[in-house]
Amino acid sequence: MMQEKRIVGALQAEQNAKAQVAKAELIAKNEDRAPIDIAKVNQIMQAQSNREKLIAKNEDRAPIDMKKVEQLVQQSVEANRWAGVASVAQAKQETEKKNTGGVKALATPIRTDDPPTWWEKVEQTWEDIKLWTNDHIVQPVKDTYTKIVTTVKKFVINTAIAIQNKYEDTKKAIIQKWEDTKTWVNDHVVQPVKNTVTKVVTTVKNEYQQYDTWKTIRNEYGWTPIGNFSQKELAYIADTGNNIETKIDVINGGYGSDWMDRYMSDVLIMKWSTFFKMDQPWTLPLPKILSPFGKSIILLPQNWENSYEKIYEKDPKIMPLTHEFGHVWDIATGHVDFRAVLISLINNKPIIGIVNGAADDLNTFIGGDIVQLNSTRMTANTGRDRIPDAYEWINGFNKDYGNNSTADYFAEGFDALINDPGTIPTSDVKQWFVDVINDETLRLP
Repeated sequence: MMQEKRIVGALQAEQNAKAQVAKAELIAKNEDRAPIDIAKVNQIMQAQSNREKLIAKNEDRAPIDMKKVEQLVQQSVEANRWAGVASVAQAKQETEKKNTGGVKALATPIRTDDPPTWWEKVEQTWEDIKLWTNDHIVQPVKDTYTKIVTTVKKFVINTAIAIQNKYEDTKKAIIQKWEDTKTWVNDHVVQPVKNTVTKVVTTVKNEYQQYDTWKTIRNEYGWTPIGNFSQKELAYIADTGNNIETKIDVINGGYGSDWMDRYMSDVLIMKWSTFFKMDQPWTLPLPKILSPFGKSIILLPQNWENSYEKIYEKDPKIMPLTHEFGHVWDIATGHVDFRAVLISLINNKPIIGIVNGAADDLNTFIGGDIVQLNSTRMTANTGRDRIPDAYEWINGFNKDYGNNSTADYFAEGFDALINDPGTIPTSDVKQWFVDVINDETLRLP
């Protein structure tokens, strides 16, 4: 419908222009070619220009229905024909007016200053409508749309940033929680388990090590530790055996193990019970035949590990346990004198001793005196006056402890022979030990 109106308007403008030109020509002809109104011509040309612009504008729109155009052209021609007739009539009226000398014409003259056509009014109104619509509807809608889009974009961006921040915070929280959980699990589960496993492994390892050392002591020397011995204590016992064997090998030409098997085997090494406490080692002075277990027995104090460590740390050459094995050697070479035991009990002075052993032989060698019936290994209450002055112990491991009895004099001498021969009181005592060991070696089966 709008397209038809545009076409009609264009054709109407064209017909009006032609009518105006024809009218002007007719007036000019009737007025002996009077000058043409230039303003009117410009108006006609402007209308023609508007028509051409309108046609050019409509060429960009949908295709025109040609039949409809022909009908509109025909209608326009008819309208222009009548407009031409009206123009001729008006020209005649002008001529008659002139000829009559100003007498009023019978008919009303037609206006020559044509008002705007209805289409131009519509077109102007339409432009006004478009401008108003653009100002009050389109542009506000665009502004609103832009504002909405900007707001939505801002909301989306802010929401995305908030989500990202929340994600990062949550991620950090989860990571921190995970680290806290790992720390808790490590502190309350993993580490305790590790500690327990380490403790078990260490205990098993120590037990195995202790058993291995215990087995070495038993198999190599015939000594059996019984009771709660630490690895350090067992190692010390093994070191004692190794030192004795090594020294005897030097003395008797490599028969240290055979000599020890004869004179220092079948020994039980035990700790004092809670009912019989002593602060130093002690060897039960009984031959194997009278021993409760058929073996020689060495008793050690409960804190023996600490006591021997203090001594050993002071001087690594000191091996206190060697002294006890000196007693074992003496017991293996002597016997019990029961008569001496009976007499000591009658005199209320219990004495248990081994007679005619290696200790008594050494006492005889140095010219010492044995108390009471040549029966005990213990000297008198003042043992020193039973030992010649030249042979007294002064700077031994235990200072003058060896002067207390024939047994202790012999045990101290054996300890010094193995660990530090230079501390033996005289060189002939040292040589005595060497000769006795070699003699016993020759008598080994």
